[in-house]
Amino acid sequence: MPLRLLQVSVGKEDGERLSDALEGQAFQRLWLEPLSDGGFLARALVQVEETESITDLLTARYSG
Repeated sequence: MPLRLLQVSVGKEDGERLSDALEGQAFQRLWLEPLSDGGFLARALVQVEETESITDLLTARYSG
């Protein structure tokens, strides 16, 4: 099963809701690392075939 690591930085409020946003999506693992500005660096390990749908979801939800 080929995997891909997606990484995105999000603000504090978005980081706290990120796992809810990914609910129902096929990902193996999600890590949230706090950043000095109060936001989070989020990393998600996903199956290659799910990469596009997850990046589309994150782009729609978190791009200004």
